[in-house]
Amino acid sequence: GVFSGRPPAGAFYAFLKINPSSPVALPGSRSSDIAATSPSWSMAEYLIKNARVGCVPGIDFGANGEGYVRFCFCRDRKELTGALESMKALFGADVRAG
Repeated sequence: GVFSGRPPAGAFYAFLKINPSSPVALPGSRSSDIAATSPSWSMAEYLIKNARVGCVPGIDFGANGEGYVRFCFCRDRKELTGALESMKALFGADVRAG
């Protein structure tokens, strides 16, 4: 999958590692200076532009957060299902964390 991680232990956020084989380096995925050097920013920009799915770059939580993104899933099931379907269509792969 594109991401790996564990289910949260009590919060409604998932902090997932971006797998090295993910498309963060695809042409057009980096539109800002920071995204050019930050995989987490690059992935966040890529998702919002191409799948209309928002997440927070891990680097926003400190240097150890680089290479991760944080998703909030305190939304209704229909919206979450739509986000997953958008990411599946974008990546052409299984986006389940694992």
